Order: sequence, then C-alpha cells, then structure tokens
Amino acid sequence: MTPETLQILYILSGILIFIGLLGTVLPVVPGIPLAFAGMLLAAWVGGFKEISLVTVIVLGILTAASVAVDFFASLVGAKRAGASKLAMLGGAVGGLIGFFILNIVGLIIGPFIGVVAV
Repeated sequence: MTPETLQILYILSGILIFIGLLGTVLPVVPGIPLAFAGMLLAAWVGGFKEISLVTVIVLGILTAASVAVDFFASLVGAKRAGASKLAMLGGAVGGLIGFFILNIVGLIIGPFIGVVAV
C-alpha cells in the first residue's frame, strides 16, 4: 500500500474510534462495535505490530460480550415495561435479521420492525 493509502486508513480508524467513543454516551450510535472496528482496522493497517492479534481477539470477545449483554438487557427492560413474550421475540429476531441484512442500521431499525410485525 502507498503511504497515502495507509494514512487515509489510519485516519478512518481514528474516526471510527472517535465515533465509537461518542456512541458510549449517545444512545443511537453503537459505540463499542464501532470502536472495535477502528481498532481492528488500525491493527490490520499496522500489520498487527503495535496492536497484536491477541489484543484484537481479546477486544473482539469483550465487544461480543458487551453487545450480548446490551441485547439481553434490552429484552429484560422490555419485559419490565410490559411487553409480551411474542413482542420480545419479534424484537430479538428483527434485530438479528436487521443486523445481518443492513449491519448497524438494521440493528437499530430491525427490532422496531420485528415488534410491529408481531
């Protein structure tokens, strides 16, 4: 890769990490996955020298655990608010399908569509 390309990828990585940090306080932005994507990009661009593969794997596991806890906490919150089991199932399925079809946008819109559909 050319030095200009590397510089652009590092800048993109920094932007992803910054938006991820903002996402920890803004409810609509998926902060932790974006920060992980930025770290993964930076590690890849740097040839996994400054950020080792072990570090990326640990961060990936922590990111997956955080997303899972957030997902299940949302389900518990919906149950406490009086949602039916079918509505919670619809939200969960909608979130998963939305994530795989539209990535981050689907993760936000999918649960709403899933709940409305059931």
